[in-house]
Amino acid sequence: MPTHRYITVEHLTITRSGATDRASARIRFTNVGGRAIERCAAARSLARLYNVEAYSINRGFVDDYYSPDYGRPLWDRRAIDIGGDPARVAQFAAALNPLLAELERLATAAVRRYGRWLRTDPQAEDEWMPAEHRAAQRAFRAEAFAALADLAAGSAEPVRYRDSESMTRQAAAIASELPLLPEPWRMYEDDDVVELLVSADWVVPVDPELDDDPPRGVAANVTVGTLDHRDERPLRNPEPVTVGLARDPTRHPRRRPDPDDLRLQAIGDPVRKTSPGRDHKALRDQDR
Repeated sequence: MPTHRYITVEHLTITRSGATDRASARIRFTNVGGRAIERCAAARSLARLYNVEAYSINRGFVDDYYSPDYGRPLWDRRAIDIGGDPARVAQFAAALNPLLAELERLATAAVRRYGRWLRTDPQAEDEWMPAEHRAAQRAFRAEAFAALADLAAGSAEPVRYRDSESMTRQAAAIASELPLLPEPWRMYEDDDVVELLVSADWVVPVDPELDDDPPRGVAANVTVGTLDHRDERPLRNPEPVTVGLARDPTRHPRRRPDPDDLRLQAIGDPVRKTSPGRDHKALRDQDR
């Protein structure tokens, strides 16, 4: 599976059930700059752009009986599971790295403005010591990054900047003044989507009464193109792509062995079987 600067896509699987296909994948976030947790939280907001479901991963529970957190679930804060329509899941997985890169660029612009305010504004001198600037900028960047993700996903409204208030508490307002992405739902390359679909594992449930040798994959046509994020309209400029290299699961079930054949296999070749009245030594002499 592809590995990018900010994410790694793992275990992309497409399950066929009747006429409906459903895809699922796991996305892990690299800790570039020590901000994997922030990117993971942002991805949950961005998933709704592509009508993709995002799930947190439970790594277990606190099993220390004497801990005040005993029984509390342990969530993986650097990975998520996603699921939904195969085309949408592949498009989101292909678009997530460019999306995060663009959000990082905008967050950098926001924290630079905040850094100038820390160095030049008299109000900042009363609020922060020079030795605290680095920690203040780190916290401001994390808040601005989360606000940018919510704005791009459409889950938050722009916030107006207030001159009478400290900039430290207005990261969302600074993020709202930055130019947002023109089409955040179209941040993927078609070739990357095709690569993800072709490399996916296909799971086709079979009826064990019909075929006790289920296929390891199937050949299927998947339409890849540009999805409109606002509704379920067909893709624009669809391109059929054949994914999977396995036998046709619609073939006739494998012929069941004949009971007589099974009986002969169990007792051996009747011609070689020792006849009554002949000992084994005579049979070995005949073989020579």
